[in-house]
Amino acid sequence: MVSENLGWEGSSDLRVSDAERQDAIQRLRAHLTDGRLSLEEFSDRVAEAHSARTHRELDHALRELPADGGDDRSSPASDVQGRRRREDIRNCVAAFVMPNLVCTGIWALTSHGHAYFWPGWVLFGTALVFIKKILHGRPEEEVVSSAHVPEGHTESAPSAVSAAHQGRQPPEVPGFERTVATLLFVDIVGSTERAAALGDVRWRELLDEYRALCSKELRHWCGREVFTKGDELVAAFDSPERAIRCACALRDDARSVGLRVRAGLHAGEVDRRADDVSGIAVHTGQRVSANAARDEVLVSATVKELVAGSDICFADAGDHQLKGLSGSWHLYRVADPGGQRPPAGDHVQASSVE
Repeated sequence: MVSENLGWEGSSDLRVSDAERQDAIQRLRAHLTDGRLSLEEFSDRVAEAHSARTHRELDHALRELPADGGDDRSSPASDVQGRRRREDIRNCVAAFVMPNLVCTGIWALTSHGHAYFWPGWVLFGTALVFIKKILHGRPEEEVVSSAHVPEGHTESAPSAVSAAHQGRQPPEVPGFERTVATLLFVDIVGSTERAAALGDVRWRELLDEYRALCSKELRHWCGREVFTKGDELVAAFDSPERAIRCACALRDDARSVGLRVRAGLHAGEVDRRADDVSGIAVHTGQRVSANAARDEVLVSATVKELVAGSDICFADAGDHQLKGLSGSWHLYRVADPGGQRPPAGDHVQASSVE
């Protein structure tokens, strides 16, 4: 049982402490990093851990996962490598023994064992090759290229080798990529009333000014604009921390031109083709944004856990039912992160989400 491996003694119906919940969340984060959990599963299980009252409930958040974050079973890749190594040794032995047996047999039949032992040269040459192959094995490129590549695959050989080194399968659809991103949704609150009060011309000028500020902040925080629809902006980030700081900066910029906005963030796997993204994470981020109030930046539990250790503070916004999505979602309100910005002109590459 998981609780036994984590050191929780006694009945599984005993209450858990905050420290035990945090320990379980740290283990879930390690499993996310190791690839045992997707971001969606991680978010769901973190929510379970936060709400767990007993060891039994906390056990359920860690179900089907190794207790120590490791796995004693050998991986399929290591099994394949072992079989290849044994096959190489058998081939080397055969390549060494067979020609020497043949040459020695010919010498014995033709010289009756009294002539010059010319097979010694064959023995010397094959021994050198045998020792070299045993010590060094097959070249790494040969091992990688021996893997099966589907017929008609358009990816080049160097690209396939690189993909094998990175432990991933080459993409099957040209231009299509499954990746992890933090999505930011920002829209203007009361835009219809404001547009009616200002008139079309002045509203367009104000909207252009606001969009210029959005573009500036996205460049500053290394974000990518996905699309704009009316007064709504959708952007993607590699770093959840930068996404949060960008949302707060956009809120402040909007105030400076007399607008009020709300923002929502969620992190998850998305289908990316060029600059367009799609997937359930996109819909989730939009629903999170819809629950935000004026001047509020809301994030999902996934985003909050991914920036653990940063100086960004959160306030509990409670459980919410997100339209079209099953279950309840725990959301958090972002406190002002202190307006921390990188130095002007510093466009340091955003860190990738692990």
